[in-house]
Amino acid sequence: WASLAGAYSFKVWETGSPDPAYVEKQRIAAERAVELDPRLAIAHIRLAQYFAETGQRGRGQHAAIARQLDPGHPILLSWAA
Repeated sequence: WASLAGAYSFKVWETGSPDPAYVEKQRIAAERAVELDPRLAIAHIRLAQYFAETGQRGRGQHAAIARQLDPGHPILLSWAA
């Protein structure tokens, strides 16, 4: 589910004009990933990514959880860079 959320994120932003249907699918997949395994850093990363890309609150909370779970995750390191 986390990978699916990442794929939807790519699909949403590759065209430059986000398709609301894909934005919703991205949210659903990211939330499902966290529901299935709240100890999986990439699940929280994908949900944080969704919140950041849609301008909603919640990115910081999920990014912080992901940092606690896997501080060396490559996506987190790229965000920090």
